[in-house]
Formats: sequence, C-alpha cells, structure tokens
Amino acid sequence: MIPLLTILKKHLFHSHQAITGSQPADALGGGQQQDCSEIYIFVIGRLEDELNKSRDKPDYSRTELTDDAAKWKRSQMPLWESASREWKAEKETQQSEVANYFLGQKLIQFKCPNDDTHIHRSWESFNYLNLIINKSGTQSLDQVLRSNLGAEETMDDEGRITCVPCGKGVTKMTRLVNLSYLPDYLVLYFQRFSNHGASGKINTVINQFNSDNIDLTPYSPHNDNPPDNLKIPAYRGMIGPFKYECYGAVFHRGKGIGGGHYVAMARHLDQRGKEAGAWHHYNDRTVRLAGVNGSQGPEYGEPRNAVGDGSIVMLFLRRKKL
Repeated sequence: MIPLLTILKKHLFHSHQAITGSQPADALGGGQQQDCSEIYIFVIGRLEDELNKSRDKPDYSRTELTDDAAKWKRSQMPLWESASREWKAEKETQQSEVANYFLGQKLIQFKCPNDDTHIHRSWESFNYLNLIINKSGTQSLDQVLRSNLGAEETMDDEGRITCVPCGKGVTKMTRLVNLSYLPDYLVLYFQRFSNHGASGKINTVINQFNSDNIDLTPYSPHNDNPPDNLKIPAYRGMIGPFKYECYGAVFHRGKGIGGGHYVAMARHLDQRGKEAGAWHHYNDRTVRLAGVNGSQGPEYGEPRNAVGDGSIVMLFLRRKKL
C-alpha cells in the first residue's frame, strides 16, 4: 500500500504548501500518531491550494482590512450587504473545487461594554468546525453547537480590542460567533484530545441527534430573506434553511492521545434503502454492513446511536436539497 503522503508529494505541482523532505511523514511532524483532524486539515489544505486558480492573488484580509477604521466602516454596512461583500472577496482568492463545496465563513461580532451600539464585525473562513465539548458526561449535538455558536460570551481582561468610536482598547467585550456562509459539505470536529489529564482524551458522549435531519439554521445570523436591492446578490450558503444529513463519521478507539485506533462509518446517500445506501463500518481493510440497532456501539448502528465510550471525533454532513 502506497502511503498517502507519498502520493501527495508526487502529484502536487503548484501548491505553495509543498511537501518537502526525504520523509513525507515529516510534513506531519514525524512518525508519531496524529489526530485524524490533523491529517484531514493537511490533505484538504494541500488539495485546496493545489486546485486554487487564484493562489497567487494577494489575500483579501491582508490587503484591504489592515486598518481599524476601515474595518469599522465595513462593520456599519447592513448585515446582508456586508456578508455578501465579504464572501465575494473571500472567493476571489479561493477558487477551487474544494472551496466550492467545503469552504464556509464565520461572522464574529464584538460588542463594546461602554456602548452596545458599537458592534465590530470580523470574518473568518473555515473548511471544518472545531467544536469544544464538555470535559465529561453526555451532550446532545445541539448542546455542543449551542455552546460554540450563537451564544454571547464575555471576553476576559486579556482580550483587549480597539473600539474605534471609543478611540481606545477595550476589555470585556461581548463576543458572538455565527455561521455567515454555510457550505454544501460541512465537517464537524469534536475536540477530544488535550495535554491535560492522565490520558489526554475527553470521553464525553455525543448522542441524541437525527443523522437525517441536522438543523444549523439557528446558527446563521441571517434570520430574514435578503433584500432585493443588494449590490452583490446573496449567495446560496447565506439563505436558509440549513438542513443537513450525516453521511460519514470517524471514531477513536483507545484511552488516550498517545495511542488507539480509528474506525469510520459511511453511507451512499444517493442509494438509500438499498444495501449500498445503508451505513457501513470501515476498520482498516475490513468493511461490513452496519445494523440498525445501536445498542452494541457505533460499529453496529448509526452514528446517532453511539453510546458508552464517547468515541465520535468527526461528523461529515451534506446539505439537503430544498
């Protein structure tokens, strides 16, 4: 079997993130075990850069939004207009098939504690969502999403941000994160590994979600239809509802960050109801049809039925057709 990194090293011609060195594994920090999200980020990043027809274009965020006053001016635009402008600018430098399907954009809003009309907006692109989970116990998928998105939090004294109308740096701003643009294919990553504790693994169980109907509409800042007079028309990824179905999941078997084993589940969404469209369990070279009863663990049922050991690490979602 040819290692994936060897294949990438051979076939990436244009990427600025080229794989160098005599050992392809050096690109991932050597031969030690890596989190599955790290290999996903590595591969998707290289493919996105390799296929990007605008890879040599200056990045928008480093050319037009370096001045606080300019950022504040953009923050005062109506939200629909501002969101459309920001996504158009992002896409001008991200023109690849990977970006077309997987790239999204967060809206991060900071509210000044001295005047709640002083709201500063910033934008951040992503090709997966990194979600913090509780240190123990059980959480539903909705609880995880709500704790990471759509809920205001007060920043600590270290988070000093310049408030342009106030003319000074301000601490204890209120921070709110929403998903301004949602891609057709969305990847969720649950932060299960840390450098704290004996094992370094968080075993919180993620369950209670319908893998056929995951609703992300509440996490969009656009609660109404776009106005007809937008200078830049709103994009599909900004207009709800945002209903998704799960087509894949990755699980980690093991006690900690230093070892263990990854297994996966996936299904063919276009042939549902037949064996080819049912959930299948992938364990190295072994593939078997997954059953409908999740009582024996995720190998035997759907990801939504995973119980007991808190092993779900990644979920792969596809937006449903309206």
